[in-house]
Amino acid sequence: MSMRALFVGAGAVGSYLGAFLSRAGHEVTLVDPWADQVEAIRHHGISVTGPHEPFQAWPRAAHLHEAAGLARDFPIAFVAVKVYDTEWATQLALRHLGPGGYVVSAQNCWPDPAVAAIAGAARAVGLVMSNIGVALWKPGHVERGMDKGQGTGHVVFRPGEHDGRITPRVTELAQALAAIDGAQATDNLWGERWAKLSQNAMGNPVQAISGLGSA
Repeated sequence: MSMRALFVGAGAVGSYLGAFLSRAGHEVTLVDPWADQVEAIRHHGISVTGPHEPFQAWPRAAHLHEAAGLARDFPIAFVAVKVYDTEWATQLALRHLGPGGYVVSAQNCWPDPAVAAIAGAARAVGLVMSNIGVALWKPGHVERGMDKGQGTGHVVFRPGEHDGRITPRVTELAQALAAIDGAQATDNLWGERWAKLSQNAMGNPVQAISGLGSA
């Protein structure tokens, strides 16, 4: 089932998710303040590499100053920015939602309370992402590390409601994200956020001071 999705943020996460969804037949629009990235997507598309076949995707891309001219009836808007940009990105996303539309926080840390404070919990969905590392070192080219969930064990994408219900919208979102990697709805969004945050707080400093990788 095709969907129309707006991504506020076309960095590593927004470009990776947006490229896959675009290739799967969804109508994807990316908005970003990095002018070189937007122009690269417009002229050459997004080049995607990783532990899968490389491909080129052609989502729509808009500069941040052009966002005011976008449609205001998107059924879903992803906030895919660093957590310190959550508030303004959520405001922008909310402005372009249609009736019944909702904002998805595709971010690390614990941004869900900030998103819900602006959009309302009824119009906010969290997305926990694990076992996935993506990077964007030059405009128009996003790459994923060699980890891949394969849809087994601890799945990569877990969308969830604030109140823990498994609703049709988080189930449908998981089905769409399954085009990228393993996905299932979670009934414990905040618990999953805290677990990932705790794990990263323990592991990342050790990697940083030692120069060793996660393995």
